[in-house]
Amino acid sequence: MAFELDPGLFENQEYKGITVKIVGVGGCGCNAINNMIDRKINGVEYIAFNTDPQALLNSKAPIRIKIGKKSSSGFELSNAFTKGPLGNPLFSEEDREHIAAQLHGADIVMIAAGMGKGTGTMATPLISLIARNMGILTIGLVTKPFNCEGKIKSKLAEDSITELRKYIDTLIIVDNEKILSSAEENTTVNDAFNLANDVMYRAAKGIADILNNRGHINVNFGDLCGLMMGAGDAVIATAAAEGERRALRASTDAFNSLHLDGVSVKGAKGILVNITGEVTMKDMSEAMTYIEEQVGNETNIINGYIDESPILGETRVTVIVTGFKRKTIEELAAETPRSDKQSISTSKGKGPSTSQIIDYTIPAYIRRQSKINEGESTEQNPLFPPHKEQPEDRIQKGLSDTPAYLRRKEHS
Repeated sequence: MAFELDPGLFENQEYKGITVKIVGVGGCGCNAINNMIDRKINGVEYIAFNTDPQALLNSKAPIRIKIGKKSSSGFELSNAFTKGPLGNPLFSEEDREHIAAQLHGADIVMIAAGMGKGTGTMATPLISLIARNMGILTIGLVTKPFNCEGKIKSKLAEDSITELRKYIDTLIIVDNEKILSSAEENTTVNDAFNLANDVMYRAAKGIADILNNRGHINVNFGDLCGLMMGAGDAVIATAAAEGERRALRASTDAFNSLHLDGVSVKGAKGILVNITGEVTMKDMSEAMTYIEEQVGNETNIINGYIDESPILGETRVTVIVTGFKRKTIEELAAETPRSDKQSISTSKGKGPSTSQIIDYTIPAYIRRQSKINEGESTEQNPLFPPHKEQPEDRIQKGLSDTPAYLRRKEHS
């Protein structure tokens, strides 16, 4: 039986406009909203849910709620979804009442959580179910673990995301490993997690700003509901540019990042566009024309413009795409420039082998090292200059009892 509240329970309260609540669940989710609080998102309320009271002490959210009254007895994560969110023995009826009381009054709830670990994995589907049963537009901002965190967590993350999809309107998945693959080789652990937090921040801010910041082009709540209610998976891209035609260039960069991630935006269900910063009318018109060309005439496009920017002269474009498709391997191969492909065998008229195309989900420095290990020549690659044999390398092997200076080969 679905968990529902009495519709008349909160009647006769004054209407105060659109209320957006951002909920952090578990350690990852609470860290994400700490980042949002530090960087500021106007017009939102923050709530932190966690089973660990010690972790809640580190939360910057004004409302911090301990859930999981039975968590002290221990619980096997693999059994978390066998009976659905309401059947999860970790959470009691009292927990559900506390969650519903905190969500009350919200028009939009954005849930930030990390999948594959503990509280976020188990509690996010339950919070989503309660929010939707209260008639709240529910949006998920969840992360998938890094590969180094192990296959068990990755499998649990996939299972929890599959479960979450049943109870949420729109789900934005942040793949930590994919973000890391595009980062620099010397990225620290803290920086890697901050990259994921930045994506969640941009998504939350893009949605909140487009509703709460009043500009010359405004988006109403009904438009947003039409785009995101029951939309399923969504993707986000954001880019900034300075100088002439910066809105157009930022839009181009944002869509290029989607194309590189294998997202086909043509014919998508809908797209939310948020342009922030001072732009000319011509520049904004060119940017929106470009976006419409990318998605097609059948896509529902809603856009907002906010005339403010933390960096003078910079314009940022954030797009959230719903109802998209993933490109096939063949489509990715056709779009990859020939200079970016490995040598492709076309002998006997058999055409290119897609298995020989570079997998761009693998970090570049690992792909380069693989080429060296496989014995491929790198003489023409400026990143790998030819190795010059040093005198120390010209040493006879196998005479370990003989001093090295006597084993060195004579060289001209």
